[in-house]
Amino acid sequence: MVYVIPCPHWPSNAYEWISSSRTYGWPTKQQIREIVNQADHIRKYDGADKGRRYQLISSEDSDVLDNRGDRFNSMDSG
Repeated sequence: MVYVIPCPHWPSNAYEWISSSRTYGWPTKQQIREIVNQADHIRKYDGADKGRRYQLISSEDSDVLDNRGDRFNSMDSG
């Protein structure tokens, strides 16, 4: 079982990701806007480095980043 926390707004500590520089122009600005608008829950998990991580997830089943075959569903908290 995975527990998630509703998150109606993009977390303030994740704003840096929105404006960070992109290697190879990916994801695009449009994809970033879609990701920010769709992420509406946070789940906690233990990272491979034994650190606590948080993952922004969308309740919609969309493939925003499908041009690389990746699904948007995560962002490390640090």
